[in-house]
Amino acid sequence: MGFLDSLLGMFGIGQPKISIRIDSSQVKQGALVRGQVTITGGRRPLPLTAVIVKVVQKEEKKTESGTSTNSDTKFELNIPQGGRAVEPNHSMSFDFVVQVPADTNASGGAIKHLIEGSADVPGWDPSAEANITVLPEQDEWAGEDLKRYHLLPTERHFRHSSVHGDYRLLAVDGGFATTWKTEISLRNADGSERGKIHGWGKAFAASADGKQLAASNGYKQVAIFDASNGEMTAGPFDLGDWIFDLIFLPDGSLLASASEKIFVLDGAGNQTGLIEKLGESGFYAGGLALAQDGFYITDSNGSRIVKADKAGNVLASTRLNSPSALFSLADGKVVVECHGSVTVLDGNLKAIKSWDLFGQEGVRYLGQSEHSYTHFKAMPHLSPDGSQVLVQDGSGLLWRMDVGSGEPIQTYDRSVLDHVEDVLWLDGSHFLAITNDGKVRKVAVAGGAAIFEHQDV
Repeated sequence: MGFLDSLLGMFGIGQPKISIRIDSSQVKQGALVRGQVTITGGRRPLPLTAVIVKVVQKEEKKTESGTSTNSDTKFELNIPQGGRAVEPNHSMSFDFVVQVPADTNASGGAIKHLIEGSADVPGWDPSAEANITVLPEQDEWAGEDLKRYHLLPTERHFRHSSVHGDYRLLAVDGGFATTWKTEISLRNADGSERGKIHGWGKAFAASADGKQLAASNGYKQVAIFDASNGEMTAGPFDLGDWIFDLIFLPDGSLLASASEKIFVLDGAGNQTGLIEKLGESGFYAGGLALAQDGFYITDSNGSRIVKADKAGNVLASTRLNSPSALFSLADGKVVVECHGSVTVLDGNLKAIKSWDLFGQEGVRYLGQSEHSYTHFKAMPHLSPDGSQVLVQDGSGLLWRMDVGSGEPIQTYDRSVLDHVEDVLWLDGSHFLAITNDGKVRKVAVAGGAAIFEHQDV
């Protein structure tokens, strides 16, 4: 921001404007307050770091020198925006839900309450307020914890996903594939439908050229399919174990993980090897990912990530707390979900960055039994250049994180993406996402707008 902007800003000239609207100005203790913050650009484009909404209690107190006002933030919602440009004279709106905590004092006398909305714009932080009256009685939402959970007003049943993560996206030649546990959907890059594979999809993997898919089913079988039309080209092969993860190696061989063993298959599905130990010990596989010279595996029992070749020789290993899903890039970087955290490692399993997961633990509906909620698996994915991670929190809200700092860049609007199951980076500007309601969308990374949306299943 230049000197002229600073000088004009001191007088309120040219700076972004902000307004706030709330659905109700009278609320009970513990109630949810819904509304919208709108930001309108000023003289020139400016980066928006975050939108912040607070529930504030103000209390006037008399002192010997006069009257002072104590301001207490009772609840705060931070919506990261990662530097999105606020364009001159253009408006951006953000819906919000905040909670007036159940222990908030009732309004009256020296005590007043307000909802404050502000925009974190470097150098200028415009804000607006809307007064509310907190009534001296408890709301039906008073027993709910909005900080830990995303709360729904009515009961909802979600598609069930196992600890391995059943709903996934993969890039294939000229398009992408989605698995919904018992059905695989094939689509072209523009989102148009290419084909369906019914009865398969417990796990799946794409070959290096994207022309083949390997998939498992609920009958301890694996088969190979043509990714252009979904036709089975080899199999099914009975392995005698449920297969939870699959990857193709560069030489065309296939690894099929059955928790405590890994089957090694050739391109025709013939078993050529079996891995039951990594080093001196067995393992419990939480996930597989491709390495430059072998594969990565999360050993949940041993709390370690292992890099090995298809003969089972350990090439590198590191300890992590309860690792599960992991995903890799062509340059060897790997990102892994651990218990409540995400870790990014280099090709030799040396930590680049680790941070605790942001956001909420899960989703509840009003009146759901105590301690009961639906939890979404994190499924972190690195951007093509390895600088960012897309990861959903326990409530299925999608976050974009900076690898260098471990700080959030952006959260994606629930009106576009809600209850996210998995994502797939297409390039630095776009990604695909699938949501629990069976939809697939192409989304702009920076703004979060949907380019296309299809009901996939």
